[in-house]
Amino acid sequence: IWQAYSPFVTWAETAAEFLHAHGLPDRLRVFTNTVLGELYEEKGQRIDDAPLMNRREVYPSRLPDKIEVVTVGIDVQGNRFEAETIGWAADGENWSLSYDVLYGNTGQFDKRNQDDDEVYKQLYPLFEREWIREDGSILKVDAVGMDTGFHSDQVYDFIEVAGQLHRVFAMKGASSSLKGKLYDITRAKPRRLTLFMVDGDTAKNAVVERLVIEPGQRGRSEE
Repeated sequence: IWQAYSPFVTWAETAAEFLHAHGLPDRLRVFTNTVLGELYEEKGQRIDDAPLMNRREVYPSRLPDKIEVVTVGIDVQGNRFEAETIGWAADGENWSLSYDVLYGNTGQFDKRNQDDDEVYKQLYPLFEREWIREDGSILKVDAVGMDTGFHSDQVYDFIEVAGQLHRVFAMKGASSSLKGKLYDITRAKPRRLTLFMVDGDTAKNAVVERLVIEPGQRGRSEE
């Protein structure tokens, strides 16, 4: 059933949702499935590596004014953290600001005695970085997403400690499809920690779909 039958949603709200999704395939999929109550049909796309490499940019010393939010995503491996800092515009355009690899034993963290947790300590400077936009505004890291699929207990402990000073969120790849949703929110039981379950296939599709958007354009019209 599509949203127009609901007495709790106005036409203006539905139109606003469409404008928010228009031209962005990943948002349009959600709009079509949940608002229109129809099946979204994807068109096959193949991304060539040459045009993608041609999109590389040399950033100026200050960030573009379009950037409004800065996030850090951290992948956890046995002997290292790999962290990417990304600046986001309101329309989903994003800029990779840094990529850091921090080596150490990620299975070693004790929230009662953190003296030897060297690799975890190296994360804090990433959370505390500041960035300057072209207009002079100072941007700080707004949120951190941390993979909990490896050394889960140690990572959960760290998130509970770091979360007292920074907005650090637990994330994990979903073991089954979330049926079109990018993520679902649950609890990291038996803890009271919020856990974001991410559908890897949906996330990859969103990336591929956005790569067909030409630089400088918000999106493309569906034909």
